[in-house]
Amino acid sequence: PTPLPTLMAIFQILEHVMGGLEGKHLLEYGAGVDARASVVAANLHGMRATAVEIEADQSAEAEQTLQNAAQEGLAGGITLQKETDALDVSWSDVDVVYLFGNPARSDLDKFLEAPPGAIFAVLNPSWAVRYTGGLNIPEYYLELYRREPEASSDTLPDAVYELASAHSGWTA
Repeated sequence: PTPLPTLMAIFQILEHVMGGLEGKHLLEYGAGVDARASVVAANLHGMRATAVEIEADQSAEAEQTLQNAAQEGLAGGITLQKETDALDVSWSDVDVVYLFGNPARSDLDKFLEAPPGAIFAVLNPSWAVRYTGGLNIPEYYLELYRREPEASSDTLPDAVYELASAHSGWTA
């Protein structure tokens, strides 16, 4: 899963870029075992969240995590689409799509279904590792694609941010 400090930095950037997140809709593409991005989006930013996971075992774990979160009042506004390919759900009403990893051409094609102004936030771990004070800290790069009316799947990211997992800071 995305390290929590990195995820917090991503949402800080999204708030900066979008001018607020409350009431917006997040689609978490590959929710993994804990639907972490959806939980953060719903509880800290007032977003509606759709967590989508294709793998059966991870879907089952995510479902259990969200059931536990619901018992604590932390699952409101979150929908889990288990054992579902994110390319098979509608992106027509999403404001943010979040993906950890490298997007395939089919992902960028699907993003064209999103409404103008939507953001496709892609977190790419870099192969380079920063050596800092005796610790190896993986670096992440956040690529933001904005859906423009004239966009095509050949569109390059609008912005790339370097994120270090050890802190919540970011640089453009």
